[in-house]
Amino acid sequence: MAKITNSDLELVYNLFSQITPVTRNDIENVLPFLRKAAYAKNEKILDLGQTETRLKFVTKGIVHMYTYIDGDIFTINISLPGMLFNSLDSYLYKKPISEIQEAVSDVELLFLEKKDAEQLMLNNNTFCYIYAKLFEQVLSEREQRTLILQYRDASKRFTHFMNLTPYAKLYLQEVSQKLLAQYLGLAPETFCRVKSQYFKDC
Repeated sequence: MAKITNSDLELVYNLFSQITPVTRNDIENVLPFLRKAAYAKNEKILDLGQTETRLKFVTKGIVHMYTYIDGDIFTINISLPGMLFNSLDSYLYKKPISEIQEAVSDVELLFLEKKDAEQLMLNNNTFCYIYAKLFEQVLSEREQRTLILQYRDASKRFTHFMNLTPYAKLYLQEVSQKLLAQYLGLAPETFCRVKSQYFKDC
């Protein structure tokens, strides 16, 4: 198990602080339950048929969550440093996942096992509030992406991605065009065209 650094704790503190005022003591209360893991580029973090038991927070690298539909890759989520991810349905209902979590680059994660997160929620009011707000955020982001994918017009889809996705500019800086095209359900050449047009018109 990789060692948790002061830099990791600072990222957690910053994440929690975005939601509610927290003290360093609040972070110290979570620390005994916090774990860290590292994955090499292209390594599977969780594979089809496994069960999700962790709430995960990216501290380094890029994580790609995807599945196969009719033989084609369908991107479910892309997580960058500072973002949470997990296979929510599996996490909540203890059933095998239907997607793959894969490290796009070398990745480091902080995570809480579900049983530890539940214990913290029972005994730590601040964490309980933060946990609820984090899941609200995750659900809101997934809802917005579902809305984006309803647009058949590629230009409108990209425009809504830029307007509705809080991390859109960060995605453009950090994620390959091919992967972002998959995320938006567009052919790479179409993604390139509508992106160029969007910034030309801005």
